[in-house]
Amino acid sequence: MCNLGEGIYKQGITQGIAQGVDSATIQHILNLMNSFNMSIDQVMDGMKLSDEDKIKYKTIILNQEK
Repeated sequence: MCNLGEGIYKQGITQGIAQGVDSATIQHILNLMNSFNMSIDQVMDGMKLSDEDKIKYKTIILNQEK
């Protein structure tokens, strides 16, 4: 595989892994909210997510509910 092809392939793998992690994290947040009747903020605080991740996941989850 040429260098360009390898770079594109590695970038695709990296993006796929990041999407998988995001998807799993969102599912964990929703499961904890439902199982323990907790708010999204309580769950994310308990998960020790960074402020940046809290904003990202809260935005995604709240937009899904609409």
